[in-house]
Amino acid sequence: MDSPRVTDPPPAQAPPLPQPPVRRSPRKWRARLIVLVMLAAAVVVFIRLTSIRQTNASLVDLGTVTLTAQPIPVETPQPGQITEVAVKAEQAVTAGTKLGIIEVTTTDSDGKPVLRKITLVAPRAGIVVDRPATMGSTCSRDSRSSSSTTRRS
Repeated sequence: MDSPRVTDPPPAQAPPLPQPPVRRSPRKWRARLIVLVMLAAAVVVFIRLTSIRQTNASLVDLGTVTLTAQPIPVETPQPGQITEVAVKAEQAVTAGTKLGIIEVTTTDSDGKPVLRKITLVAPRAGIVVDRPATMGSTCSRDSRSSSSTTRRS
């Protein structure tokens, strides 16, 4: 007869050996870094181009523009000699800025000569366009004195 067969228990399996960590190749990391740098560069270029286009879109062509200004003469109240010039050509001045001093000779009630100094000031804001008169020169009542200013338009 057949006798029952006794089978041997399966041999105990040894625990699996720990596997070493998976090492990724440096080529993969290098490739990832290159892609990341290229992506960042593309974003920077896109932002720069967008800002340039916005700047160009905000400019409007006006064609030929002519600026005009009105000269403002500075006149002396009385004839006299220029003793001080306080401005230069192409200097910006505001209303009330001292332009120079003129020495005027007048007579008092007794007929004696009296020297009086008159300070010339800019009547309005502007830019001195003419070369100012020189010290020692004389100004008559009819002539324009130390300088003329131009009002900004």
